[in-house]
Amino acid sequence: MELNAFDILVLHKNQNRIVGKEILLNNCLAKNDTEIIQSIEKLISEKVLIKDSTLEFCINKLKIPDLKRILKSYGLKISGRKATLINRIINNLDNINVVDLELPLVYTTTEYGNVLLEETNYLPHFIYSHIKLSRAHYIANNYINKFSDDKVFEIYKYEIEHMSPACDHYHDLEFIFLDLAYYFLEQKNDLDKARTYFNLCNFINMERLLDNLINSTYLYYDKNNNLEEERLKNNLITKFRDVSFLETYKRLIFNKQLSNKSIYKLFVEDVEQYYELEDREISELIINYLIAYIKNEKIDDAFTKVLNLIKHEYVIDPKDFENYFIVEHDHQYIDNKYNLKNTVKSTKTRKFTENEVEKYLNYVNDHLIDVNDDGIKGHCHCCGKILNEVALPEGPEKKVVCLNCLDWFIEQYEELEEDEWIV
Repeated sequence: MELNAFDILVLHKNQNRIVGKEILLNNCLAKNDTEIIQSIEKLISEKVLIKDSTLEFCINKLKIPDLKRILKSYGLKISGRKATLINRIINNLDNINVVDLELPLVYTTTEYGNVLLEETNYLPHFIYSHIKLSRAHYIANNYINKFSDDKVFEIYKYEIEHMSPACDHYHDLEFIFLDLAYYFLEQKNDLDKARTYFNLCNFINMERLLDNLINSTYLYYDKNNNLEEERLKNNLITKFRDVSFLETYKRLIFNKQLSNKSIYKLFVEDVEQYYELEDREISELIINYLIAYIKNEKIDDAFTKVLNLIKHEYVIDPKDFENYFIVEHDHQYIDNKYNLKNTVKSTKTRKFTENEVEKYLNYVNDHLIDVNDDGIKGHCHCCGKILNEVALPEGPEKKVVCLNCLDWFIEQYEELEEDEWIV
């Protein structure tokens, strides 16, 4: 019977615990959770774990009041710390009936279990990682040197190397970079590497921002197609509010007293380990804005410089807005996270029968959201056309699409699971 990643993690969590007080992966009491108990039985069957009643292992699980009760019942001193009380009992075993100790059973590892714990010491890290536990275990078993000093980093490195550094992987890469930043900051205390991966997250956010400014008709534009400056400012500030990210930059600014130029140079060096940094002027202005935000100095001046450059180079001209996204934009490309072939759709309008309209209403009831939602601004998810034909029902993880795009949308949408689309 082969042990899987979950079984091995149960081993990590429950070794040296009292039988009956098993814990879940989140450290909460399992309370006879079926999966946990089944994994423990599997571990015992595979001779990885045993239920041990040996005095040396089990006496440590007794609490101080229990130890004092035993000593007192045999007329022995009850003063001292826990270790002293345990030693006093062990030294007087000739006069103590072991049955009276009421020792609990304890899960202890066999020699094979100890080897397995050492070989899989990377696994607990991935409980809360964006790389799934089973995926991390698979990568470690098949692609990572078993003598590697840092299997956690090697697993992340493998996953990054097998993702194309393109926008269709930005969402996944951002979270992997963030996991690595926290790993180096909190577990390895390596501030330089933590900074590298925080900077990569920051770079991805910048790229996404610029892409949305140029290609999205609703995220940063009002109903008159004008840039919403306050929304842009708030969005930038939101990206700066991660506490660990801020602390990393505070060390550069206040502890190392680096200049803006030096901090930006580090940003470039970090990013160019993975990407070619093309938008240097705007990225430097955004870094300067971040520094101003942390220093709480001349924040408005720094943002104004960012805003002026964005207005000059990264916005859609209001007079071209409708033409660009509705009339002249004959083809729209939607990429999913698995690098599917670009799909081309026509946005030419056509007439619809009553049955088609009914089909539309039924479909949007399941998949689409209210066109008046503030985040959507009433624009079609596919072609950008302003939606005013129908009021759509609300829903948490749904899309908005116009009547003209519906057939195409349904056809493409049903090729994938709902959660595989990036909006």
